[in-house]
Amino acid sequence: MMISAINKYYYPSFTSLNREVKDADGNIKHRNNTCLFRSDMNWSALNGYIKYRFSQDKKVNIYDYACSDGSEAYSLALKLNDEFGEKDAKRFFPIIAKDYDEFTIDKAKSGKIALNAEDVQMLDFELNDYKKYIDIPYVSNPIIMVMGHVNPKFKDNVQFETADIMQDCSNIPKNGTNLILCRNFWPYLPSDEDRIKLAEQLYNSTDCKLSVVIGGFDKTDSNADNALRRAGFRESKHLPCIYEKAPFSDYDKVLETPQLAAIRYMTEDLKSYGY
Repeated sequence: MMISAINKYYYPSFTSLNREVKDADGNIKHRNNTCLFRSDMNWSALNGYIKYRFSQDKKVNIYDYACSDGSEAYSLALKLNDEFGEKDAKRFFPIIAKDYDEFTIDKAKSGKIALNAEDVQMLDFELNDYKKYIDIPYVSNPIIMVMGHVNPKFKDNVQFETADIMQDCSNIPKNGTNLILCRNFWPYLPSDEDRIKLAEQLYNSTDCKLSVVIGGFDKTDSNADNALRRAGFRESKHLPCIYEKAPFSDYDKVLETPQLAAIRYMTEDLKSYGY
């Protein structure tokens, strides 16, 4: 069973923050296109993976690089609270969310997120009771933007800092169990050499269990996936965009249907005969 990386029910509005940053010569440095529960990620599938991969870990360090206005970090924090319950979810907090753009970090620290009616639909789809987590004024017109406020009780689940991932990997706990989200910015890195360097830095950031999550944009518009595999990561077969450093999980086999298992065994047999 292949779990799609794309949530097929709703599509991103990118309304929370839509911003283009250019250098002095007018070249695009990066774009901030983000919203809560951005739909290039199947958030329920990611939660299931986290639940299985880190079931025995008392503390899991979660990092979210290029976090923009905090929409992604808050999405994961709220989803973890919703899935695990507030008490059990504490082992994942605080999520450390970083971005080199001071403007977006200041915005993220406010706990305010712009939404429209489509974004509210997404919240209702992803969470059992989104009103528990975010205070949102009534949205009557689907094109009107409103400002949602993350409940202070859950706002502290995310800690925001200004940092550039290319200089920050050394700050990731060497002896900690880590989940690192570094999504949808790899194409903005200057060169393939930089992407390879980052993949190697991520791989060497810890001696313990490590999973890295990238975005669909990273795979279609850069060689991020190849760089991660070259560094030593293994891509999940059934959860696209998740890469593991050994010790690997067997979550792929948990998701595997009998039909897929039969194909895998047949393929392994053919390989053993030199095909």
